[in-house]
Amino acid sequence: MPAGSIGNRKQEDHLMTKLYAGVAAAAIAALLAGSAGVGLPRQIRRAVRRLRRQSGGGRRIGGPFTLVDQEGRTVTDREVLAKPSLVYFGYTFCPDVCPFDMARNAQAVDILTEWGIEVTPVFISIDPKRDTPEQLKFLRRGDPSRHDRADRHRGPGEGRLTGLQDLLPGAGVRRRLLPHRPFDLHLLHAARHGLRRLLQARRHARTDRRANFVLRE
Repeated sequence: MPAGSIGNRKQEDHLMTKLYAGVAAAAIAALLAGSAGVGLPRQIRRAVRRLRRQSGGGRRIGGPFTLVDQEGRTVTDREVLAKPSLVYFGYTFCPDVCPFDMARNAQAVDILTEWGIEVTPVFISIDPKRDTPEQLKFLRRGDPSRHDRADRHRGPGEGRLTGLQDLLPGAGVRRRLLPHRPFDLHLLHAARHGLRRLLQARRHARTDRRANFVLRE
């Protein structure tokens, strides 16, 4: 294949990745802000409505919670979600897919900033036994989702949070989360992605096209 064609394909993949990240981030930000996406592009407003319909049946997502941030401070949902936020549930002991997720979230925040939409990236650990405040604080030093502007305007609870097991009674149910013991997390992670998908990701992640495909999935 000519070098020019390869370059064009890589550029198209990069633009598509930015589009998907932007739509997802804007939809999540609008949902967490309690808005209907007013003022956003039509495609994003449709995505917001679709996500609302999908999350409307059965148990509702949300509810009050109490967590511990990377500084060891106890914070509530009112402090953490005081403004539109991009919330990511995960854990730091994840060598495969999670680093890609963090990079994608950072890119989504940058895209929203370019659109004039300020959001707070929030990482909530589901493995508080190992993701201690010290661990999250150390990880945050090299976190691609950290922005200097967010540090300058930092408020209580913004950034990384831990202690999902310390949520107020019932909050885990309202968030459609199931409790898992820390040593079950890697097994759950492998089962969720599937061995075949993990092997494909490791085999194809060397090319931009396949790496972007994995990110979109």
